[in-house]
Amino acid sequence: MKRLILLVQLGLDFFLRKPIKFIPFVLLFCFAIFGPVSAQTVTVTGTENNILIEEVRYVIEGNELIQTSPDGNENPSPADVPVVISSIKISSDKVIYATTRDPSVENPNPVIGSLDVRAEAIQIVHSDNTITNHRDPEFLSSLETVVSTPDIRSYWDINGQPSIPQGEAFVDLEYKDQVVTSGYLLFTERNGNSATDFIALDKAGNPIESAKIIQVRGYQWNTGINHVSNVPTQTQYMVLFSPAIFESAEPIFGIRIIAVNEPDGKLVFFVNAISATPDLAERVNSELGAEGVLNVFDNDELNGFPLNPIDVTLETITSFPIGNVKLNLDGTVDVAPNTPPGEYKLVYEISTGGGDSDQAEVTIEVIEYIPLAFDDSIDLDDSFGKDSVLNVLDNDLLNGLPALVENVNLTTVSNNSGGKIVLTDDGSIDIQEGTPAGDYELVYQICDKEDPGKCDQAKVTITVESTVLVAVNDDFGPINLNRAGELGNVLDNDLLNNEPVTTDRVNAVLTDNDGLTGVTLSEDGVLELPTGLPEGDYVLMYDLVEAINPTNKDQGEIRFSLQDVKLEAKADEVVTNQNVAIDISILDNDFTNVGAILEETLLITENPENGSIAVGVGGLVTYTPDINFSGGDTFTYEICENTDRLFCDQAKVSILVRPIILELSKTSNVSEIQIGGIVTYTISLTNNSEFDLTDILVSDPLPSGLLNMGTTPAQSTDGSWVIAALAAGQSTSLQLEAMGVERGEKINTANINIGEFTDLVIASPVEVIAKSVDISVSKTSFGKAIYEGNEFEYEIRITNNGANSAENVQVSDQLPTNVVFIGFTGTDPGATLSGNTLSWTIPTIAASQEIVYLIKVQASGLGTVTNTVNVAVPDDQDNNSANQDDSDTNQIIRFFVPNVITPGNLDGKNDTFEIKGIEAFAKSSLTILNRNGDHVFESEDYNNDWSAPGLNAGAYFYVLVITDNSGDEQTYKGWVQVIK
Repeated sequence: MKRLILLVQLGLDFFLRKPIKFIPFVLLFCFAIFGPVSAQTVTVTGTENNILIEEVRYVIEGNELIQTSPDGNENPSPADVPVVISSIKISSDKVIYATTRDPSVENPNPVIGSLDVRAEAIQIVHSDNTITNHRDPEFLSSLETVVSTPDIRSYWDINGQPSIPQGEAFVDLEYKDQVVTSGYLLFTERNGNSATDFIALDKAGNPIESAKIIQVRGYQWNTGINHVSNVPTQTQYMVLFSPAIFESAEPIFGIRIIAVNEPDGKLVFFVNAISATPDLAERVNSELGAEGVLNVFDNDELNGFPLNPIDVTLETITSFPIGNVKLNLDGTVDVAPNTPPGEYKLVYEISTGGGDSDQAEVTIEVIEYIPLAFDDSIDLDDSFGKDSVLNVLDNDLLNGLPALVENVNLTTVSNNSGGKIVLTDDGSIDIQEGTPAGDYELVYQICDKEDPGKCDQAKVTITVESTVLVAVNDDFGPINLNRAGELGNVLDNDLLNNEPVTTDRVNAVLTDNDGLTGVTLSEDGVLELPTGLPEGDYVLMYDLVEAINPTNKDQGEIRFSLQDVKLEAKADEVVTNQNVAIDISILDNDFTNVGAILEETLLITENPENGSIAVGVGGLVTYTPDINFSGGDTFTYEICENTDRLFCDQAKVSILVRPIILELSKTSNVSEIQIGGIVTYTISLTNNSEFDLTDILVSDPLPSGLLNMGTTPAQSTDGSWVIAALAAGQSTSLQLEAMGVERGEKINTANINIGEFTDLVIASPVEVIAKSVDISVSKTSFGKAIYEGNEFEYEIRITNNGANSAENVQVSDQLPTNVVFIGFTGTDPGATLSGNTLSWTIPTIAASQEIVYLIKVQASGLGTVTNTVNVAVPDDQDNNSANQDDSDTNQIIRFFVPNVITPGNLDGKNDTFEIKGIEAFAKSSLTILNRNGDHVFESEDYNNDWSAPGLNAGAYFYVLVITDNSGDEQTYKGWVQVIK
């Protein structure tokens, strides 16, 4: 009875806080007191289940900001300093304040501090524009600071996934004292768009199952306040509600925050202007009592600050039920010695001179300081024992706290197991291996080490269940009597408590050998047969025996049939060709007299030296010779009567790999060609192998300087020949014509590929020489008389005197310095002039072709003029002409007609119309006319003597006709100025 009374006194606090073995009793007791567990919720929005905010006052760097409307508020300056709520006015002009009691942050979500989510996914945003991410060692302490102050610009920030998984707990906020239902919870959330749930916690930090879950789904007050850098476009929204809507039947000491949809905000506890908080003193010693077990003023508040007793009046509303427990005027509570155990309650009121008041309840828990031992029970599935099955102290108490080996003396009072069950010094129960099935009882006692006269006893009930063995019958089927050794293990399919047996728990014992001498069965279950046993069907019997309890056993059968088995592996000989794999059915000629040869027993015991082996389905072995290997090779294989490989035979497989023998030759019809000449190559192939060849690939990449002009037969698009088949002994040939396009020695190589087989053949060198041409050049000015200023022509005649055409013939004409190039008369070859050198290229000139060019120039200086022209051909041609250059020499004669004479000033200069060089001409005729066209002077063979006698000064027009030594006439016309 005393234990039941003590449970009531303790309020089940200890038992709900830790796992215990008599939990069904506790849960039944809880159900009787509190009723069924509640899973109801209550939704808070800006208009539902909330407390309306009418005014909010803030302090910003000592200045006060007052907001009187839930909308239209603006962000105050400065933008990077705290904005702290100093008070909130609610309906009926009631003002509330943030509590001075700071919570601790407990039970953080496992992802906090881990590397599973990025650092910035969960963080604390501070009003001074600093950030603390969840991996920072200061994260939890920073969060405690945030939820302990009503600074709107500091809050937690949970980013999008991956972060706190949606619907999981973020953290717990736990208070030292009770969260009074007369208080208020202010929740702020950035942008007011994230759902958040809150769960009430008891004093041990566990969810109160009878309390409702508060679901915040809306907000009333847009503060207009935002952070300077953390999503500055989003402001903080607020909603206020009462803890009373948890409707908890138990005191609330904390709140669990559920991150339904990544909320970014804070939760702050607010209280009335005067706030009395419930008090609890636990485990007061009923025998000794105590003075000042608590002070009711310690957790009370006035206008948002810790209460000073001189500012209030203390009044008892409901007294403690007995005089042994007393509330003093200074707020302390005394408990007198020998106060009976029990829970004592008092209701007090504090009030101010202004009429504000609040009430709270004081609870004093008085208990008897004694040890309490509680019964335990154990149920063991078998008799194989177990150490530390449980610890009897786990559910025991000393003075209302867990009993420990350090504070109690533990002894065994009685034990009916005969030493098979042991209570150890640390309180654990060990059950030894081999404990027979049955029910056992051990009684123990615990005594207070400091007061050994205070003791209590409890019993441990132990039930050891029977071990169930099942020996499952074995049938090994036909067995070859010619082999000896292990047949199998009879324990492989046996069961212990419906689980496979292990050899440390059971033994096998052969009880009937069915007349077979030499048969053995080991304790581990291995059955072995000797050789020489007779044919027949046999049934042996064995016992499956529990190792620690030999009387516990079960019997099983072992069936098999002994047969005289014959097995022979026979040698194989096969032939393949170079680079060709071959499939060998090596089991086809092997023999057994019992069923079919088991292909799964086929084993290659010795691999070939010059190839590789692949074993396929049905005993098909594929031999692949090494690349380009030819000759003999072998490998050895083994087959067995069974997969245990106790009765086997071996044979050798011999492989002949025939070689590819391909005779090759390559010839050319000439050893020398000129550029542009043709050489014909012939490639001959003869198959001297013992087998036909297929898919012969012949490629003939010509060396630089030879151009493919065609092949017989035609090549494929990639420039090679493919010979589909070439029978043994057969020959074939291929031809290729190539033109020489570059001088030098040319060596042509053909490549042959047959799969991995390669060979090549090289033709004799062919020399490509330059093409022989005969290009001559001649030049003349026809011996004409050339006078200074005259225009005249040079003729250049280029002739191909040979049998071959010439290409890219280069012509270079060195003009004299005292002539000026005018252009070509007739054909213009597109010449370029660089300095005095005129050059051009004739693309082609056919055999016997002659090309004539006329170059017009003007004589610009007196004296001898020599003009030289030459022709040249590129390196791929050889010009054999003796006339590859030619020159023309002539004279430029002086000839000058003046345009001014001064006969009025006889000084020996320009006294007459003197035409210099006129005497060199065969004939001359001069006529002078005035401006009216009248002839004023005429002369044949003029002697440079006209001085304009009798004529006035002025301009006169002359016409001069001269005839050179060749009889060609030239006419000169112009003006002459007469100055007198």
